[in-house]
Amino acid sequence: MTIILTRKNFIKIAKKAKKFVLKNRYLVATNVVFVIALIIVIIILSASDRARALSMPSPDGEASARISSSTPEKIIIPAIGVDALIEDVGITRSGEMGTPDKYQNVGWYRYGPTPGSVGNSVMAGHLDRGDDSKPAVFHDLKNLKIDDDIYVISEGKRIQFKVREIGLVDYHDPPLERIFGTTTKVALNLITCDGIWIPEKKTYDERLVVYTEYVSSENLPQN
Repeated sequence: MTIILTRKNFIKIAKKAKKFVLKNRYLVATNVVFVIALIIVIIILSASDRARALSMPSPDGEASARISSSTPEKIIIPAIGVDALIEDVGITRSGEMGTPDKYQNVGWYRYGPTPGSVGNSVMAGHLDRGDDSKPAVFHDLKNLKIDDDIYVISEGKRIQFKVREIGLVDYHDPPLERIFGTTTKVALNLITCDGIWIPEKKTYDERLVVYTEYVSSENLPQN
């Protein structure tokens, strides 16, 4: 059905609209206030997300000067059979460290130092594939022991680290400063999921963090 809006019809509609607003002015005012309040809440939440993202600790000047623009190539962990490619990841909209696109890959936090540079270099890998629980790259990270070796291939070098500490942290309250913050050491921290699966959030309630320390590096043969 087609409605033809003539000038006369328009005037009638305008008058009816005016009467409705006058008769229901309190209802209209309440709805307007609600909409404004909703907009304010959305703005605040968006600002909170941005602030949280910005709160991720950044390397200091010395570490920043040594950061390379190239992504590390590979991580090798002999004790648990890991030989994986590395993707670079950033910060999600919710202010968390991103995760690699592929379950068999490891994600390196690109706003921190590269492995072998001063500071906390951070990498994350999936525990499993979530919906089907098939093992992912860091499924056996929990089986690492103190002094186990970890190797990173980057910029033609093989960089060796040793495990110094392994611990669980709360997903809602991780020690960001310790994991991502500044340090005078050359460190590599590995993260994966642990604990209980939360279906509605599609994640686990804990994170396993492996803290490692730099040992040495060697140049790889040129092809």
